[in-house]
Amino acid sequence: MNVKLRDHITQPFQPHVNTILDATHIEVVNKGGRHSTKSSFSTEITIFGMMEDFHVRNEKTHATCIRKIGNTLKGTIYSKIIWTLNNFGISHLWKCTKSPLKCVYKPSGQEIRFHGCDEPTKLKSTEFEEGYCKYILYEEAEEFAGMDEIQSVNISLARGPKSIIMYTYNPPPSKQHWINIEMIKEYPDRIMIHSDYTTVPSKWINQRQINTIERMKKENYEKYLNIYEGQVTGTGGEVFRNVKPLNMNDIPYMIEDFDRIYNGLDFGSAHPTVFTRNYLYENDLYVFDEIYRRDILNKELKKEIDKRISFEELIKGDNAARNQIRELCNMGLNVIPCTKVKGKDGRDHSFKWLQNLSNIYVDPNRCPNTFRELNSYMSKRNKDGIIVEEFPKLNDDCIDSIRYALDEHIFVDGWTVPKVKPVYY
Repeated sequence: MNVKLRDHITQPFQPHVNTILDATHIEVVNKGGRHSTKSSFSTEITIFGMMEDFHVRNEKTHATCIRKIGNTLKGTIYSKIIWTLNNFGISHLWKCTKSPLKCVYKPSGQEIRFHGCDEPTKLKSTEFEEGYCKYILYEEAEEFAGMDEIQSVNISLARGPKSIIMYTYNPPPSKQHWINIEMIKEYPDRIMIHSDYTTVPSKWINQRQINTIERMKKENYEKYLNIYEGQVTGTGGEVFRNVKPLNMNDIPYMIEDFDRIYNGLDFGSAHPTVFTRNYLYENDLYVFDEIYRRDILNKELKKEIDKRISFEELIKGDNAARNQIRELCNMGLNVIPCTKVKGKDGRDHSFKWLQNLSNIYVDPNRCPNTFRELNSYMSKRNKDGIIVEEFPKLNDDCIDSIRYALDEHIFVDGWTVPKVKPVYY
């Protein structure tokens, strides 16, 4: 092959080329702003990789390009494939048809197919006469309903020994969007690449585009950050804007050095039961472990907690669940009722206390439900869409567990805290 891939890709992608071609990882998260060349990279490395697989590795590999809606394929990722073939100067080696949408490498018969998820039965029956589907490309991945929908497709397609899945998308502004929560999770077999227009050579982006970007940067900086730098900026209704992901397993001895751990327990019936482990240092909170279970019996809960805590470690439980606290204590756990100021004022104060922390660091791998809940907890709006000063009583189970754990820090400085009646065992 005469194509030199590195001449066609920008700096953020170059360190990952060999890793992707060798398929040592399963997933590539390719996110960023407009004009970042992320979609170009996905098609370029797919075409280059298929040809290299045949000529160098003696393998017949194929690709499937996917969008949520099938009728959007032709004007987007199919057109990008055609552009890539022309850019590489190899269009004469490929036969591309529009009905059906398909590109075939003439020397080997390797195929690039295009599917929309509005016809899932076609994806389930995808087979190739020889070889396997190695490259699975999701374009505009944020359009999908969630990871469950995507995983059902992956089960059908990613059956080869070196299948690799690439998700390309512009991050939506809302922190609560499923893709902003899911795709920042760090897994050993996942590569994450972020790119924006500032990494693109000037000859690849014209002055008119630059002028448009600069105008938005001056007139609406937050919108600019989201659209052109690919940052998650929020929509204005997020209650906890101080939440930040932190993979604590990557920092040696971090959790072992937490010298005072606060454990909280919120009991559920219709809602999940949630246990969290927290560490407070100055004005930063670290949430590093969780149990999040529906319909869990106390004896099962006790076993799960025992795996996480040391002997006689203190747990603060919801003071309205005295019978459950008593039962867990009889099993050997050191659980006491938390302190809560009754009424709306006390609850609001505890939420505002969490808002006023400098940072709430949550490990999204160890505590996925806590991370999701804190990021998706939104202020109430009235019928006109205006935010009202009220914290909703919905989807707050993990937050309650944290509030109970930290009660001794929350209700100080002039708050009149009612005395908690002891639980007798």
